[in-house]
Amino acid sequence: MQHDYTGEASILGFGLENTRSTLVTPQHLVDFRTESLTGHNVAVKSQARRGRMRRRIALPGKSWADGGVVMEVTPQSHARLLYGFCNSVSVAGGNDPYTHTFDLDAGEPIPMSWHVKRAGMYYAYAGMYVNELAYSITAGEGDDHVLICEAALAGHGEAIYNSSQMGAAAYDADGAMVFTRAYLSLDGGSTQWNDAFDASWRIVSASQSKTVLRDSRHEHGRYDSSLTIEGDITLYFASESERLEFMGIDSSAASYPEAPSDAVRERDIHLRFQSDATGTGNRQLLFDFPLVTWEDGMNEPIAGPEAIEQTIPFSVRYDSSTKPIITIETDQSDVTGLGSNLGSQPTWV
Repeated sequence: MQHDYTGEASILGFGLENTRSTLVTPQHLVDFRTESLTGHNVAVKSQARRGRMRRRIALPGKSWADGGVVMEVTPQSHARLLYGFCNSVSVAGGNDPYTHTFDLDAGEPIPMSWHVKRAGMYYAYAGMYVNELAYSITAGEGDDHVLICEAALAGHGEAIYNSSQMGAAAYDADGAMVFTRAYLSLDGGSTQWNDAFDASWRIVSASQSKTVLRDSRHEHGRYDSSLTIEGDITLYFASESERLEFMGIDSSAASYPEAPSDAVRERDIHLRFQSDATGTGNRQLLFDFPLVTWEDGMNEPIAGPEAIEQTIPFSVRYDSSTKPIITIETDQSDVTGLGSNLGSQPTWV
């Protein structure tokens, strides 16, 4: 028997909101793998006694939505997502490809509307902020060699429709970023390392939404905490001197400290990816982390005759003059436009 309630025909898209929690139609459909967006409702229950009766009254209480989306990174939709996360972008170029540069420390993110088709129903989530972007890519064993981004979201609430609210949104024409077009380099790109095969990093801008005394069940207000970036790279080295060079240690010195100082261990890391574009050239995505500190994992134990793998955790430091930057090329000259408000607003459940 055929079962129609499956994820086979699922669709997911998002748009940037003009006003927080006012739903907009999606501006992009996303090449997603999994999603876990969920609406939550908490009832307010009376604890008073009326004889033997308790919890006699239950009223609608706090309502919110959260979850995550795991997607393959494609240029156009990811540029819009980054703009929503950063709320800052500068554009260079007079024609395709246009280069968009995002300042990760610019200010409060822009709220988004996310829409999901699950089987025959359509779910909408308004007022959603991106709290975290977690990236990963591997050239190791297996066939999962696409740059993956997992976005952690939290916001207003969930609405359910029996008809599509997707509008005219479309998928990116360009392909995803893959490991065969990935590059790791140090110090302004002067040294390219060909022996890295796994990398993951997380960009976290943890927000705290508060429920306040007001005529609303939904969370209100947003209080930013500091931005953090951390991750790890798995690679191997051709020699001990190459490993020391990667760490920023002068291997020609008569001696060097067993535990290098922070100043010695800081490097400038660039992670660059390209997509198989259908337009002009191969569009690039560049993560520029100017002050990277190695946290641990300088030496790996011998596990056999194979090449010694090094998994090196890192964290990114920055100040007002030296910031981490993300640059992405698209065929669009502007990714700052906001979505179109839906004609009628739903009843949030």
